[in-house]
Amino acid sequence: MPASLHRLRQTHRIVVGWVASVALAAVPGVAHARVANLTCFATVAGETASQSARRLTGSAAHARSLWFQIYDPAAARFVPKDEYGRLPPGWRACVLAARAGPADALAPTRPVLSPGPRADSWIHHVAARPETWWGLALVVGVLAIWETLAVRRAPARLALAATMTDFGRRFVREFERPLFRAGADAPAVASRLRPLPARRYLDILLAPRGQWRYPNLSDHRANVEYDIGRVMQLLNDDRFVAERLFSQGRWVVLRCFVRGNRATGGGT
Repeated sequence: MPASLHRLRQTHRIVVGWVASVALAAVPGVAHARVANLTCFATVAGETASQSARRLTGSAAHARSLWFQIYDPAAARFVPKDEYGRLPPGWRACVLAARAGPADALAPTRPVLSPGPRADSWIHHVAARPETWWGLALVVGVLAIWETLAVRRAPARLALAATMTDFGRRFVREFERPLFRAGADAPAVASRLRPLPARRYLDILLAPRGQWRYPNLSDHRANVEYDIGRVMQLLNDDRFVAERLFSQGRWVVLRCFVRGNRATGGGT
């Protein structure tokens, strides 16, 4: 596996793992944040959940309401309603503040802290905000697009870039062959390759080296066009089409378009 593809996949896994960790840490915060909106009271020894509901809200039927919960501090959990019965010592009855009965009905009981210290942690406060989950949903969507456009397409694009680079090197080698000077320490032509696999273009950049004036488009355009045609014919690679010739600073830029899927033998 190419190093660049390996790094891309590693980065993707790290980001996905980070988002998953934040989500898993925040999910308990939703429940804890909801607990923060409840007022919890110590239960009376021997009473049932229905009796506790009648005492705190004025109606035993409220024991089955979502806003009335029995909390087990030892297990740090809310007791499922199908387990309601006589309440063991230390359990707490939690009521949404807006649903609590009149003050005189609550006077005999003393509010106690139910959620525990974790409810005050930043992750639980953040989890209570709707925008947190919208943000996580947006991040997950971006990761899905990244997976499709970048990670899954990366092997094909890397293969296309390798094909472009190989063609570009062969082009440069044939272009400068007639300009070779015996005893020269460097080629007569400076060159650079700029593969753009996402746009299916390859830019081949050529420029004079040292005191040479060739190639340039200001006074040698006809010669440059002739040499480009000569090299393209010599290479005889119908995967590439010479599409455009232009100047960019000191460089002569030949832009080659990649035909269909034949450049890699597969989809891109």
